Amino acid sequence: MPLISVPTTKATHQITFKSKNDLAIEMIDAFQANDDEQVCVLMDSWYTSEKVVNACNREGFHVIAAIKTNRLICPSDIPIKINDFRRAAHS
Repeated sequence: MPLISVPTTKATHQITFKSKNDLAIEMIDAFQANDDEQVCVLMDSWYTSEKVVNACNREGFHVIAAIKTNRLICPSDIPIKINDFRRAAHS
């Protein structure tokens, strides 16, 4: 006799996996701002990605975000790691 009985059902549910960034993009796309509002999206480094920032840009939203130091940025179309960019800016 088993110690734990798990009920079984005949119906199975297929749930599609969505990443945290995919979920964030869905929320950004679904948000309806009034015409007289400026929207600022504040995110930590777990959500900061090109896809999420581009979703904000498409909607005309401002972005305030933390960024990991090993990420590449492209100021003036020149790829550089953010940590190297910081060092160059402070020298």
